[in-house]
Amino acid sequence: MVFTHRGRLVPSTNAKTGGVPDLWDTVKTRKGTSYRISREHDLVASLLERAGPLKADVMAVLRLIEETVPVQRIWLDTAEDRETPTTGFAAASDDDVRLPLSALFRALVLHSHLTEEEAKERLLRTHPFERYPGLIAELTLKDIPTDDHH
Repeated sequence: MVFTHRGRLVPSTNAKTGGVPDLWDTVKTRKGTSYRISREHDLVASLLERAGPLKADVMAVLRLIEETVPVQRIWLDTAEDRETPTTGFAAASDDDVRLPLSALFRALVLHSHLTEEEAKERLLRTHPFERYPGLIAELTLKDIPTDDHH
């Protein structure tokens, strides 16, 4: 007989603040800690809903990314450089932030059915976008292209 132990999901910090759930879930099991891309994240859920015949491929890519995160390499680089790798668009231009910000805004409005103002409020409480209130203020659905599925 085989007994399995289910993993325990560590709560998202963004969800606690009223923002969009973190993109990465931390799962603690007896075998250790693993990281999974949250299927509850508004942009991921929207993508999966709209994927149609590509859904199996999208799910496969997500699992491949999850299973190949270079955790040891990141740890070694951090230890060797004695500094934390840049994340959260720290080294990105505003233009580099606009595309993912706009995609998440579109998902919040079209998939999660928030008003534009509710979506903006949520983004203002979501890491790393809370550092870009000016870009968030500029968001409007009429400027964001939608796909044929909506």
